Amino acid sequence: MPGKSNNAIKILSRLYSFAVDRGRIKLNPLQRIKKLKMGSYRGWTMEDVDRFRSVAPDYMQLALSLAVYTGQRQSDFISMR
Repeated sequence: MPGKSNNAIKILSRLYSFAVDRGRIKLNPLQRIKKLKMGSYRGWTMEDVDRFRSVAPDYMQLALSLAVYTGQRQSDFISMR
């Protein structure tokens, strides 16, 4: 999850910069850390969905339907019970 890592580094770097500005520390140790590369994601087409449904067991088809038709973000869908 490079996005979460990049966000954590960004937030911590801001905190260190705050401390540098106020003379609490001499330098921000995260200042030169490069962002992690983000991958690309291609969403499924309806042909992909149909292909999956043709071979998937019922419980996986239910999970797919919830993912496709509830409009949830991926992180919200994964945490659904």
